[in-house]
Amino acid sequence: MSEFIEDEARQLRISRAEFVRRVLEFYRKSQREETQCPWCEEPIVMSVER
Repeated sequence: MSEFIEDEARQLRISRAEFVRRVLEFYRKSQREETQCPWCEEPIVMSVER
């Protein structure tokens, strides 16, 4: 996972910390149903349950 974070941050030309911050911000917004699918406009809600 660490390598994935590093690679994604490098591709976006941002720091690892900024990448993690953005992912967590998206997760937080999804829990509040503040994110929408660009095609159907339904809320996107991320789940971290197994």
